[in-house]
Amino acid sequence: MLEEGEKTRTCSLCKNTETAVVSKLKPTWKISAKKLSVYEGESSKAIVVSGLANGDAVIKWSSSNKKVAAVSSDGVVRGIRSGTANIRVALRSGMTMTVKVKVLSKTEKESTEETKESTENSKTKKKQIKAKAIKGLKKKLTVRKGKTVTLKPKLKPKNSTDKIKYKSSNKKIVTVNSKGVVKGKKVGKAKVTVTAGKAKFVITVTVKK
Repeated sequence: MLEEGEKTRTCSLCKNTETAVVSKLKPTWKISAKKLSVYEGESSKAIVVSGLANGDAVIKWSSSNKKVAAVSSDGVVRGIRSGTANIRVALRSGMTMTVKVKVLSKTEKESTEETKESTENSKTKKKQIKAKAIKGLKKKLTVRKGKTVTLKPKLKPKNSTDKIKYKSSNKKIVTVNSKGVVKGKKVGKAKVTVTAGKAKFVITVTVKK
């Protein structure tokens, strides 16, 4: 234990008494945060006390303003209403630690989330790379009725983020799906247009028997 002074113990068998002088141990501790923000109606377990000396322990948690922030016996802080309060941690050794808690309103939370979403959207937009051209295709393609051919377009630049889309000018003659699979439906000619952003490539497809 941390208490200093003389400690006496007696053997239960031989009844001999032994006295020892105990020096007070130096308290040691670590606390995970000196400041904490929490929203109204929400809880946080961010305050963690560790590195205590042998025999020391947290004996009490308390709040300087329970109308703003409350704290449970195991250190869970709950935001009650907008404002600031100090959470006090008391140790068996007599030492105390204080964490400043700021409780944010629901309005502030909504504003923060909107700002975060806006920032993320802005970053996403900055990362978009437009396609300048579509390569790897021929202007003319022949496919037999009932058979399929898969188009394999390549975008320039290669790291373009534009999505490739396909469209047939006449689905009764030629169909094309989202994966670029062209199928001959009826003898004749039709055009398949491949687009990626503003880039475009047109293929004339001839369907034979």
